[in-house]
Amino acid sequence: VFPFLSTVCCLLHVQALVVGAMLPHKGRQPPRGRVLLYGCILAALAVLMLVWWLMYLLDGMAFLRETQCRATKNKAMPVRVAGVSRWQCARWGVPHYITRMPHSSSAALEAQCSTPFHALDQAVVNANGTVWTPSEHAHWVQCPPSCQAFGLGVEVVGCRVYDARSSICAAAVQMGVVSAE
Repeated sequence: VFPFLSTVCCLLHVQALVVGAMLPHKGRQPPRGRVLLYGCILAALAVLMLVWWLMYLLDGMAFLRETQCRATKNKAMPVRVAGVSRWQCARWGVPHYITRMPHSSSAALEAQCSTPFHALDQAVVNANGTVWTPSEHAHWVQCPPSCQAFGLGVEVVGCRVYDARSSICAAAVQMGVVSAE
């Protein structure tokens, strides 16, 4: 509202100056050409102010906005995450977790305590040779018991989002997905 009111005040001030220039000064009438020029400027400023008011009023009319689109209310935002095949609706200030389940036919990876997320990478062969890319799919992983108790493979870099060098099993324990035993 402040920028709108500031602009209106400036336009009113300019209009007052133009009207003041059209009035007689020290008993002398301004030349007719100048009065005509100032009259045109005054009319242009009045039209500009009318357009400015209409823009402000039309913007404030709620029924002109799309009520079904959450983005116009600025309460949520559509997000596309690389590797996830569909759009996500992330609300402002609310954590949004993406849950994906592995294919029922996929076999579980028999991990060791120190197996990093890199073990899930996929080899892609292209013209430059073999390139390893992070897996875009969910996986079943079988962790051995007591990795934490023995202090094996407990290096984790991150919290909720982990570096690919982190131990899969230690990250699962830290997230509370599996117990430390």
